[in-house]
Amino acid sequence: MIINEMMDLFWNHTISEEEILSSYRNKVTYADFKTSLETANQNKDKKLLKNTFFVGFWFDFFDEGTGTILKDLILGNWHSKHEDIAGIFQRIFHTEKESIPVLLKAIDTIPEYLQQEDYKYPYIRKLIYAIGAQPEMDNIEALKKLAQSDDEQIIELALHQIKKRGELGRWDQVKFLGD
Repeated sequence: MIINEMMDLFWNHTISEEEILSSYRNKVTYADFKTSLETANQNKDKKLLKNTFFVGFWFDFFDEGTGTILKDLILGNWHSKHEDIAGIFQRIFHTEKESIPVLLKAIDTIPEYLQQEDYKYPYIRKLIYAIGAQPEMDNIEALKKLAQSDDEQIIELALHQIKKRGELGRWDQVKFLGD
């Protein structure tokens, strides 16, 4: 695959990031990127996934067309791109209420490498921020649900998002807090 070939040159210090951006910008297509994501997911190929993420960020390829694959990837326990994916849902995929159940499930299915408390709660925070960025009223319901958790840190993070949303004037936090 062109993405692995290109990234092997980069990792071996044969070409620089600038050379990749100039030389490969017109060689690597969105179709290559999407196929690479799908192949990495199907084959649970960590190296291909890592390489594909670099290319996706460099060439700004993450869009609605890759959302379905990322919803599957964020629930997978075979790679280490979960935090990147949570960030993508916060910054790019924040217009689909269908993302909320996946993000909630991701909170319940923390991958093994993020189980230590030092890693777990920063990841959960990213997921909760991604939930907060989703379409209004649906994100409110999800944050309310999280605020009823048995986990004090999840409650704190959810309440922070509720407060933040209220400060931004997006919805009435007082109504929730008074419920």
